Amino acid sequence: MAMEMEEKVEEKKPAVESQKQRKSEESIPHPAPHSVEPEDSFISAPASWQIPPGALQAKADHANHVRLLEPIIKVNHKLERLEERVKEYPDDLEAWNALKTEIQQTGDLVQMRKFYEKFLAVFPTSPRQWLAYLEMELKHSNFNEVEGLFRRCLKTVLSIDLWKFYLGYIRRINMGENGAAATPEGRTIIEKAYEYVLNNVGIDKEAGPIWADYIFFLSSNKTTNTWEEQRKMDSMRRAYQKAMAIPLNNVEHLWKEYDQWENTLNRLTAKKFLSERSSAYMTARTALREMRGFTDQLSRTIIPRRTEWTDKDLQQLEVWREYIQWEKGNPLHLEDEEAVVERVAYAYQQAFLVLRFFPVLWFDYAMYYKEIGKVDKALTVLKQGMEILPTSLLIHFAYAELCESRKQFDEARQAFDSLLEQLDQDIEKLKSTAQKSVEKLQQEAEEEKSGMNLSDDIDGELREQLRQREKQIKKEQDEIEERVKEQVDGVARSCSLVWIMYMRFARRSDGIKSARSLFSRARKTTNLTYHLFVASALMEYHNSKDATIAGKVFEIVGYKLFADDPAFVCEYLDFLIEMNDDNNTRALFERALSTMPAEKAGPIWSKFLDYENKYGDLAGVQGVEKRRNEAIQGTTVLESSLFRYSYLDIGIDIDSELGGEARKEKSPNVAQSPVIQEATVSGTTGHERSHRNKDHGKKPLLQPVHPEKYPRPDFEQWKPFKPLTDSARHVAPNTVTVPRVVAPDSVPKVSTPTPDVPPVAAAPAPPVTWNKTQSTDLPGPIAYFVSSLPPAHSFNGPSIQAGELADLLRNIIVPVPAQLPAPGNTSGTMVAPGRNQNPQSHPKNIMNGPPMHSQQQMAGRDMPPIRGIPGNRAGRGGFKTRGGGMPMRGGKGNMKRKTRDDHEDDYMPHKGMGPNRPPDNDIFRARQVKRHRDDPPY
Repeated sequence: MAMEMEEKVEEKKPAVESQKQRKSEESIPHPAPHSVEPEDSFISAPASWQIPPGALQAKADHANHVRLLEPIIKVNHKLERLEERVKEYPDDLEAWNALKTEIQQTGDLVQMRKFYEKFLAVFPTSPRQWLAYLEMELKHSNFNEVEGLFRRCLKTVLSIDLWKFYLGYIRRINMGENGAAATPEGRTIIEKAYEYVLNNVGIDKEAGPIWADYIFFLSSNKTTNTWEEQRKMDSMRRAYQKAMAIPLNNVEHLWKEYDQWENTLNRLTAKKFLSERSSAYMTARTALREMRGFTDQLSRTIIPRRTEWTDKDLQQLEVWREYIQWEKGNPLHLEDEEAVVERVAYAYQQAFLVLRFFPVLWFDYAMYYKEIGKVDKALTVLKQGMEILPTSLLIHFAYAELCESRKQFDEARQAFDSLLEQLDQDIEKLKSTAQKSVEKLQQEAEEEKSGMNLSDDIDGELREQLRQREKQIKKEQDEIEERVKEQVDGVARSCSLVWIMYMRFARRSDGIKSARSLFSRARKTTNLTYHLFVASALMEYHNSKDATIAGKVFEIVGYKLFADDPAFVCEYLDFLIEMNDDNNTRALFERALSTMPAEKAGPIWSKFLDYENKYGDLAGVQGVEKRRNEAIQGTTVLESSLFRYSYLDIGIDIDSELGGEARKEKSPNVAQSPVIQEATVSGTTGHERSHRNKDHGKKPLLQPVHPEKYPRPDFEQWKPFKPLTDSARHVAPNTVTVPRVVAPDSVPKVSTPTPDVPPVAAAPAPPVTWNKTQSTDLPGPIAYFVSSLPPAHSFNGPSIQAGELADLLRNIIVPVPAQLPAPGNTSGTMVAPGRNQNPQSHPKNIMNGPPMHSQQQMAGRDMPPIRGIPGNRAGRGGFKTRGGGMPMRGGKGNMKRKTRDDHEDDYMPHKGMGPNRPPDNDIFRARQVKRHRDDPPY
């Protein structure tokens, strides 16, 4: 019954609640319905009381969510830009570091792993990034990942820091809390790890701490019987003796420890062991001193990048090669050749950590193995270098030649094919990059133009700006295309060289038919130069002895493609001349000169003239010379004659017959003809030519710096000063007479007429000889300098009145800061030093004094004008000259001048700080004052 009553009550509850809800809805006033819905959105929008509270909360949550996502979106955009940057420019280390910082701030372990994998794929020999990767995985206790990383990097990156980290990891997982090995098996693992590390990097001079730790680990082993103790002693002695023979940084410290340890065990046996190892220790110590001369200059912390052949790159390369050459000389005097090879190989591997992209190092390393008879290792080194430098011609050619010597023809062909494929990819990449740059320029120009909102009616100034902008964009496009064309031409020359080497290999290995098939295959490619056709034609001529095929290659195949290339035409002419085919040679001369532009036909004209000069008659020589002079403007008869009157490296002596060097030394600014310059340079020594070429590369003093940014004056408009000759000089009537001075006899004296007599321009001034006994108001050197100056009438610039300028400077009143009251001043007024304290003592007739020049004459010619004297109009004081009866500075009478050592001088407190005032507690000055006070008066 109770259950039934509860069910009835529950059934009645919803009905009661529904009735309450209907009553509440009826009590809420509803707005009157409108027949027509208004158009205004704010009228049709629901009122705030009609919006459910859940909708407002959802809108606020959405706004907060968007606001929280904004920094994440910004970070993602920045990460995308940085990833695109490192993908496009993988050698940009700044972009890599910025990308690493952004990912580290997110704290995403997966993203950090991806970053390290991408970075190490580009820079696999960076020990710092390997260590950072290992520390990150070890921090999260990912031991399987740590061991996998060790297997990837330890053998390829021989870095001491990386191997130390490996030892620390092994000790961490095999030692207990007290620092000792947890189990005997763990101690064995640690000992094997030490041996493994020392076998790989123990010969490094930085491996001294590892040797010391290994010896300490051996000494900490606890023994239980005599056999174990003896085994422990043997292991320690063996470790010490190995370390003594290596030039380690702490080799001297290890030697002292070894000496002490041997003497602790047994003094009799210690003498024997130490005497046996002392020579190896001395050799290692001497080698360490020599090694530091090389290694101190090496940079081991830089990340290897594609070389740009800067001065620093060249300096590092030369130091590494010198150090490796020093290691090849066996400075440790090792009897085991394998030990020497091991040290040299370790030096090369250390160099590859920082100079990974230098082909010459890989080539030297391979050739070293080849010289000692280890061809297999040489092939391994070259193959590794080919993987790192896929476009290096030096490494690929050396590898192919080494394979050919071992009859491994398939590997050689594969090397040539892979190199050609990589070069073709580089050309396509260059072209695509240039196309993207041009499209980007055009897109930016279109966006800029569309952003200006131009109408049909634009003013002339804006139209001119648009035209200038279009010219600038066109100029930038042309620069990009020209730069890419030069790069593509360089790669095309490399492709031609690879095809030529490939044809030579095919001819040596399979015969001339294989070379022909390769030539037919090469002709189908587009990235070729004329060198391939010349090589194929000459190969046919010299190997198959068939001049017809060679002629067809030159004429039918090559000339159609390179008729406008003077280098190819010259090679074709050399072939015809060697064949003694006079008719075809002359026909080719005429045909090439008729179609080739004059600015490119210079080498062909020279060859034509040389051919006629050697094998033709005089009329033909003169005819070709005349035609050449007409075609090439600026060629003189002398140049043509000098060219004809020579053979190989002998000709007319330019110095003896034309004065080449003398002419150049006497008038270096006069341009000489190219023939004379070439002949003059050919007669000098190699040292002089190198020095001259070095000077030629220097920039002139007034060369414009960024002329497109900063305007420079037109130096062609500068008119240098050219003084008139004695016959043409004349003096203006108002010139100042120069006083007579004494000068050397070799200097002529120029006389100046007095202002009363007008000068006569037609008649030259009579020469006046110098008189040494004549009195002068100026010293001799100054008088000589004044006499060498140009006359006054040649100066046409603004004139400055020296007297007025001196008066202006002399009458400037410099403000003096307020000072403390003088000791005798009871009024408390401030008195500036040097001012007259008694205004009545100042003379009243200041303006009635003698003129200024009279005062200067009385003061002497070497003394400056005296301040404060009458007539000087000075603003400071009214003192007169010393001893002249006039008041001194401050209006005081004649009194003894205080010396510098007097204690009552300018350093007194009432005279202000001053620029040279010593500190208040100046011990040296107090000592000087006391000594001066105690001295007896004279």
